[in-house]
Amino acid sequence: ESFATDKDLASLVEQHAANTPEQTALLTSSGEALSYAEVNGKANALAQQIIAQHPKAQAGLLPADTPIALYFSRSSEMLIAILAVLKAGGAYVPVSPDHPEARVEFILTDTNTDLVLTQESHLPSLEPVLGKMAALGVKALGVNTHALAVEHENLVRPTALANLAYIIYTSGTTGQPKGVMLTQHNVLYYLHALTRQLGDKYR
Repeated sequence: ESFATDKDLASLVEQHAANTPEQTALLTSSGEALSYAEVNGKANALAQQIIAQHPKAQAGLLPADTPIALYFSRSSEMLIAILAVLKAGGAYVPVSPDHPEARVEFILTDTNTDLVLTQESHLPSLEPVLGKMAALGVKALGVNTHALAVEHENLVRPTALANLAYIIYTSGTTGQPKGVMLTQHNVLYYLHALTRQLGDKYR
């Protein structure tokens, strides 16, 4: 089946926020409903923080395929962080706080990440890992999406669907985790196929 798009993942959310700003996009763990405009705006604000904190940021964006680790429990905060990384021009690397320290350290080292985003509640459990990696200069950024401003101006970035969207680590056959890289186009094609399968109700 042919599939073509000229928009990246973040652009699709931005378009939705522009067309239906008041439509509910996320429900937080406390039951608060966040609209597309709020989710998009909070992600804009967080993307600006990422760029300000990242040592490799250039001209207001991250270089293509720059990995940003997300040390989050599954939550609405994680979804906003994912969108923020994509808006900043990077690729996100999900890392579970339930992983052993050695696995977390391996993933951060293997991706050569400079910045880890995490929920503020997980900062204490992340500190021992970052302490071991002090020589590499890896920084942590605690995220409180409730306190984030809603920044309505979207970041301007080039659309490059061949760029990485994320890197996910699976259990490798040698015992070491193995990173699988997916591009923006890979993810968009999967979402396109999924919505076709589920029907118009879920578009």
